[in-house]
Amino acid sequence: MIRPLCKSGSIEWTQHAMSRMDARGIEQQEVEDALLSGETIEAYPNDTPCPSYLVLGKNGLHVVCGIGMGRLWIVTAY
Repeated sequence: MIRPLCKSGSIEWTQHAMSRMDARGIEQQEVEDALLSGETIEAYPNDTPCPSYLVLGKNGLHVVCGIGMGRLWIVTAY
């Protein structure tokens, strides 16, 4: 479900993600590349307000994202 939402551009960038990415020098395209190329290494189906996932991209980037309301929510990246 992560890849199709990412490919379709159904992405919401949280303020937290944007500030952390800015502090770490991570670009939005790098996050999208990680989501499209990576694998889910942890799943948190009971997280609220929506299930979340930790993805490790082939570019070495870790991305925490959630899926809810038909959107992919970027929580943070490191």
